[in-house]
Amino acid sequence: MNRSILYIFAIIAVFAVALYFALAGVDFGQQWDANLIKGFVKLYVRDGTILPGEYHYPPVNSYIASSALIPYALPLVREYGTNWIPTQRHLLENVLDRNNTSFTLNVRRTFIVFTMAAILWTGLAAGQKDWLAGAVAAAVLAFSWELGYQSRIIHPDGPTTQFVALTLLLAMLGFYKRRPFSPGVWFILAAAAAAIATATKYTAGISLLVVLILAYSIFREMMPKVRERVLWMLGLVVTYAAVFLIFVPGAIMENSIFVYQIIRDQQIYAAGYGLQTVGPGLDHLARIVSYLTQAAFSHYRLLATFVPALAIVGGYSLRKGKDHKDIFLLIALAGVPILYILFLATNRVLFVRNLIQLFPPIAVLAGFGFSWLGRRLDKPVWRAVLAGGLGILVATNIFWLSYTARTIQDRRSDRFATEALAAISAEEQQSVYVTPAARELLGNRELPANASTEFDPAVDLVLFAYRADTIDEREGSWPVNFVGAGPRIFGSHDINLDWYANWPGVERFVLAPVSIAWQDGATFAAAEPEAYELQTEQFASGTLVIDGEQFYVETDSARIFIMNSTNPRVILALRDVVDKEVSITGQPFSGNRLGDWFLTSLNGVELLKGDELKFEYNSSRFMLNLDDAQRSCIREVVGDDQFVDISDTVVDLHELTEPELLAVSECTN
Repeated sequence: MNRSILYIFAIIAVFAVALYFALAGVDFGQQWDANLIKGFVKLYVRDGTILPGEYHYPPVNSYIASSALIPYALPLVREYGTNWIPTQRHLLENVLDRNNTSFTLNVRRTFIVFTMAAILWTGLAAGQKDWLAGAVAAAVLAFSWELGYQSRIIHPDGPTTQFVALTLLLAMLGFYKRRPFSPGVWFILAAAAAAIATATKYTAGISLLVVLILAYSIFREMMPKVRERVLWMLGLVVTYAAVFLIFVPGAIMENSIFVYQIIRDQQIYAAGYGLQTVGPGLDHLARIVSYLTQAAFSHYRLLATFVPALAIVGGYSLRKGKDHKDIFLLIALAGVPILYILFLATNRVLFVRNLIQLFPPIAVLAGFGFSWLGRRLDKPVWRAVLAGGLGILVATNIFWLSYTARTIQDRRSDRFATEALAAISAEEQQSVYVTPAARELLGNRELPANASTEFDPAVDLVLFAYRADTIDEREGSWPVNFVGAGPRIFGSHDINLDWYANWPGVERFVLAPVSIAWQDGATFAAAEPEAYELQTEQFASGTLVIDGEQFYVETDSARIFIMNSTNPRVILALRDVVDKEVSITGQPFSGNRLGDWFLTSLNGVELLKGDELKFEYNSSRFMLNLDDAQRSCIREVVGDDQFVDISDTVVDLHELTEPELLAVSECTN
């Protein structure tokens, strides 16, 4: 059999294995952005509009999520034909119901497939130069835990990585003049793919540079006339713009909203975002480099360095290559990612998910580096060392992917309580305080001799609960964004908590020093939950809107998001005046986001007083500081099944009936 065919089979095989492990951990618990993107799906079904009126995330993400409706809708379409009403009613009332966990999991599976396809495109892209390089590139990308867990999350970055990899593949097909198309056709397709990548996440627009760089290197050979080259390059830009507008028509039709929200998002990244805030410039740059070299391609730091080291060698091989066009390939694969990194480093917010679109070009360079070294090493022993290094990386990463998937599958078991107690016993010289919430999760298990439920300020360690269903103890509020930042955690490994603060997820145990331990919504240094620092009240008027997740007021100049829109009294007041003109009074939130208010009065009626504005803010979800009695009251009102939803998810409070909301409101008075 042709060797290239064997390598293609190898690329498909590693894709299949990676897909299996990603799907195995799909039921990992809660997530920040799911309701936002699912809300767009509900909007499309309910109103049939192509204009979501919200461009924080570009709309391709909601298109991908909407595709998960196909298996639910097809039987109804066959039964009812063009009569959309019964199909629409079923989708809204059943499939898109807040309690339909199976649909959420299917959306996650859809995102996994859209993300993991990057493995195929990356391997095939590298294979255009060298099929061994293609197989290596696919393998190092496929078994990256960072790509694996990010693929399960309903957010833009996974699918963006796939479209970036597809752009790279199409551009390299043109670069190497592969059949059946001419290079010009391949580059047009690559520009279209870059546009779709941008319509999935705006920062992926930089991938157009890859297309233009590789296209220029070919056009200057094929077209002696400068004018002809310029026209072709302009044609690629026009293709990119046209395809982008097809997928994001709101960029024209809702231009003011589109521009405002992009500017607002950039302001957030420039200003800071809670514990995800880093220093702009060198501090940010150093953390990005640390992540890409020590975490991106393996959970184990030493092994993680193997891939970027190979990528550097791959870049060197292009620099020294005999083909004069290789310098353009080097600029596209290394220069463009470096430019992207430098742009990110000018900001103050670091979410490492913004970096995974860099994985495909790094993997391609690593494949080139491995193949080049294999040819240059003349002694069999050194070639064996090189192959052995890759084998150890792949085997170890597969082990870690399997292990983390099992921890997710075991998240409802008593496995982690047993592991936490064993860890405490192993620290027999350390005194450990077990918080009430952790004690509750441990059940009636006997504590080790060095553990106590009585707090002593001189205690060495604290075992506290990182809980999903309450805020009895605040979640993940330790320093992040460097390797080894997270404390010892006993629970499902659905995300890398070295890099993410306040991840909702599921219940975990945390064994940590007192300085970063939490109880009753606060650090041990604080007697009360952290109070919101009240600002000067401001006034505004406009149309009240609910976007499926959160209320906001559309004014002439901006959108004002209502930060405390999980308060039952606030919801009761707002729900009756949706889509109507309102006058609001509120206190601007000066922390993580710009242009957001805590609502205090509506149409002149006071809703909340200043001392009631004690809220915890966490990305797209907002929770009240509830004490045990309040939580017990709410649990009794709505039942155990709904309590998790009410605590954690904004949209679920919105969808409660008025009697339920009134009863919950009484609980929180």
